Amino acid sequence: MQKGDSCHWSQQLAGQLFPERTDMQLICGVCATRGDHTKHVFCSIEEAYSQEKRAFETLFQGFETWRCGDALSRLDTLETSKRKALQMLTKDSDKVKEFFEKLQHTLEQKRNEILSDFETMKLAVMQAYDPEINKLNTILQEQRMAFNIAEAFKDVSEPIIFLQQMQEFREKIKVLKETPLPCSTVDISPTMKSFDTSQWNGIKLVDVDKLSLPQESNTFKFKIPSVFSRRFIVNSLIFLLILAVTRMSFVESVIDNLQCWKSQFLTICLSYLADTVEIADHAVFYWEQMTDGASLLREKCKNYTLVVLDNVAQFVCKYKLL
Repeated sequence: MQKGDSCHWSQQLAGQLFPERTDMQLICGVCATRGDHTKHVFCSIEEAYSQEKRAFETLFQGFETWRCGDALSRLDTLETSKRKALQMLTKDSDKVKEFFEKLQHTLEQKRNEILSDFETMKLAVMQAYDPEINKLNTILQEQRMAFNIAEAFKDVSEPIIFLQQMQEFREKIKVLKETPLPCSTVDISPTMKSFDTSQWNGIKLVDVDKLSLPQESNTFKFKIPSVFSRRFIVNSLIFLLILAVTRMSFVESVIDNLQCWKSQFLTICLSYLADTVEIADHAVFYWEQMTDGASLLREKCKNYTLVVLDNVAQFVCKYKLL
């Protein structure tokens, strides 16, 4: 039995240990006579010590050179491989992070674009419905005012006051009856029908930027009928030409009048500088001339405005823009 095993005789016979030559183990006298050690050959302590001392030198020298270089080389290889693997994983991780950040940015941008399209459509709906709703609210408000007038004077016993209130009430009723009610339906050409986000489920990541609403981008854009397109362009050009010529002639006449008055006024002032009374008379005279010129200018502006409004009205009626 080896020293250190659970032999209860070992502590009592610590000074009577015998080395085995067969296994080079120390055993006690009790263990030497039993078990597997009965056939082993024993030697003295000195002989065993000398033999193991020589064996130690040989074993220690071999241990110093035992695969030391190979182990260090393999250690360096493993650490280098580990470092490269971690660097590669870090690089790939950065690529994945960059990809998802770019994807997130694209999705956020596309989300804002589509929601902006919805806001534009909401604005178009409000622009189509609000005028009609406001008209109806105005009519209802006028009806309430007429009802309040009727409630206020129906019990009036004074004839004059009653007749005055009755006249006002009759006028409001007449206006209300003559005011046409707006249509309860508004055609806004719906931009999309039965839209469902499930149709985007088949979109690939590479095609995320192609996400869009199923609609025409210019749904609410005003279009000139094709039948009148050429005529519309020709009439518009003629109208602009007439407008430019009229404006140029009008401006030139005003400038000529002002230059004429200016030259005459300066001539008179220089000629009659010594005669204060005559200068005052001429100043009054030319002031009246300038007043007349201003009146003429106002009349021409008025006529010019009326001509423009008439042309616009004819244009609107001709092409039924309202």
